[in-house]
Amino acid sequence: MFTGTLAVAMSQDALSRQVEFRFVAPKGATSVAVVGQFNEWDRARHPMRFEDGAWRVTVEIASGVYQYLFVVDGKQWVKDPHARSVADANGNTNSTLIVEPADYEATPAIPGDGTVTLSAVRHHPDHQDTVRKNRTEVLLRVRTRRGDVGTVEAVPVGIKAAPLRLARSDELYDYWQGVVASPSGEFAYRFRLDGATWLGADGLGPTPSPFVQRPRELPLPNVPRWLEGAVFYQVFPDRFENGDPANDPPGVEPWGSKPTPTNWLGGDLAGVTKRLPHLQELGVTGLYLNPVFKTQSNHGYTTDDYRSVDPRFGNEAELKRLVTMAKDSGIKVLLDGVFNHSGTGYAPFRSVAKEGAASPFAKFFHVLRFPVEEREGQQTYRTFAGVWQMPKLATHEPEVQREIADVGAYWVREYGLAGWRLDVADEVAPECWRVFRKAVKQADPEAYILGEVWGDAREWLQGDMFDGVMNYRWREAVIGYVAGTLRPSELESRLSTIAEDYPDGVAMGLFNILGSHDTERLRRIVPARDRRMIAATLQFTWPGVPCIYYGDEVGMDGGRDPDDRRCMDWSQAGWDFRLLQHYKDLSALRARQPALRVGHVGKIVSLDAQRVFAFRRDAGSNRVWVVTNLGASEAALPLGPGRWGVVAGKGRIAEGSVHVPRRGSAVIARAG
Repeated sequence: MFTGTLAVAMSQDALSRQVEFRFVAPKGATSVAVVGQFNEWDRARHPMRFEDGAWRVTVEIASGVYQYLFVVDGKQWVKDPHARSVADANGNTNSTLIVEPADYEATPAIPGDGTVTLSAVRHHPDHQDTVRKNRTEVLLRVRTRRGDVGTVEAVPVGIKAAPLRLARSDELYDYWQGVVASPSGEFAYRFRLDGATWLGADGLGPTPSPFVQRPRELPLPNVPRWLEGAVFYQVFPDRFENGDPANDPPGVEPWGSKPTPTNWLGGDLAGVTKRLPHLQELGVTGLYLNPVFKTQSNHGYTTDDYRSVDPRFGNEAELKRLVTMAKDSGIKVLLDGVFNHSGTGYAPFRSVAKEGAASPFAKFFHVLRFPVEEREGQQTYRTFAGVWQMPKLATHEPEVQREIADVGAYWVREYGLAGWRLDVADEVAPECWRVFRKAVKQADPEAYILGEVWGDAREWLQGDMFDGVMNYRWREAVIGYVAGTLRPSELESRLSTIAEDYPDGVAMGLFNILGSHDTERLRRIVPARDRRMIAATLQFTWPGVPCIYYGDEVGMDGGRDPDDRRCMDWSQAGWDFRLLQHYKDLSALRARQPALRVGHVGKIVSLDAQRVFAFRRDAGSNRVWVVTNLGASEAALPLGPGRWGVVAGKGRIAEGSVHVPRRGSAVIARAG
């Protein structure tokens, strides 16, 4: 049983409140902690004490909506049966906590009543709430209390006012946004709420001072041109192919054994090199490898040496050979950089563990007290998600920033890497990424910098940090559509919001995924092959970089981590060859149609009754329609003037319309 109560007295921060958690654990439990979005899921941050037959802890939490769980004995993650449950982006079910600001209790939320709840109103005149969309426009955001305001307008000084639209809502807040023309110099503006209440830099009032920015001085994204039309493939090295049994670790299990969090199955760099022909046949032009550096774990996210390859994967020479042979095959290689945290075997951490505060690396980590303790449940240093083997790096420290930047530039410069995928990117100090970007782009101006950010990534996609992010928001929307939980109009709304959220220039750098090493397999979520084929069609035709998680192209199954990291079955016994051909056809289609490589989305059609979602991409005279039909009967869509032909999927052209069969898709191109 759980009881979460808000303390009556507020803290010094008017938007924070004391939340008491109470949990009755199973008999025999020796420890319980509460973890959630409010503490970065860190099991060591808020341990609970046993008192009067229950485990308790009081935590100060800023107002907001959070997901949380209880962790029993350091390993059992338990949701609260008395709280509302919600599924997160990778299929887990968590409990929901709503921390309501105290002033919500004073007045009701009624739009147009002349009263606006002050604590809910927020606008930051910087990266957080401003996006430089292109050379002449900016996107502005404002947050208000849910249901408290009916209209919001941006009113620039000397420029025509522009309405903001309600982009999304949660249990506490409404989020408004809109695109506004920006002058070349100083940009001054206010917001008008409900046509009467003004918001400015000094708050709400009849004549508040304007917010002031110079948005045109912010950099615009410059995504590497080679990403246009790229097709990526993700490989989990230990599970893809065992190309060299000589480097197998002691105790390696037979290929195809059930994956566990700790077992090794023998995959290596030589195996990836061996299977490059499979990637070529699939039309792949980019390869993203999960970590290959020296580590204590099969997944590699506990890095002990950022400058050497783990011997269980091979060595530096084999990595260079893979990069060279891949490049000769037209495939660029991206490595996984784990710079939010290291492993406990990392030399600077070993120094801290041995020398304590006297270590020259004492500031490399978030040490709470010396000496550090290396054990489950320790509270002497910060970690990633409370995993004691993953000490969190102090990325706000200049010395740490220089080390990370040096590592990034080294592998790009010396090994010809095409760039980096950056793990837990949203928990790293932004200035660290700015230093990293400068160093990596000096090594190769065309290097691709890809961040792992599961939510809204606008802060990291404004030209000074990343070229793209792993587009989990896109994945959630598309899977919801093909699984039948989102209507076509809801899919349109979500995809349009993602596009609006970011600068125009990053569209081709977004990594559009349907699965990864952190999610259930697509086949497990969407068992029907025809629905998965529709998802793949959307992945290869929507603006961005499609990335195939190894094995998805042949219908590999798998549940949550670690089951989503099974061995690739090269016997081909269980391969879905029809699905494989579909992926090959989609890769070839991208190569043939310029609109699918560089075209913008010209029009979207959502027909909820027929369960049809379609869009057109335009690149000069090349126009392509993509039509998906999840309905129970054939659907028809008018195409407009011109000579059109079906270039992929199933469909027929008749009387100026394309006819697409039930649960099918078609891609139609205009000739001439």
